Amino acid sequence: MTKRLELTRARILAHRRKVGALDERLPMSAASLRRVAWAGLQDSMPRAALLSIHARVKGTSSSAWEHAALVQ
Repeated sequence: MTKRLELTRARILAHRRKVGALDERLPMSAASLRRVAWAGLQDSMPRAALLSIHARVKGTSSSAWEHAALVQ
């Protein structure tokens, strides 16, 4: 029988930070912007997505949301 996976709150939160690209800021690149978008950018409040990009990617400019990597 396989051993049961043990999860702690700290482990779950660490995983969510990593998957959401919040554990460390990524270098500015098209790949980083795609990863950030896959983490679930939302722009329901004006410029919320841009703020989210700033939190996740180093060297983000105010025009980052116009990058071709974010086109749907």
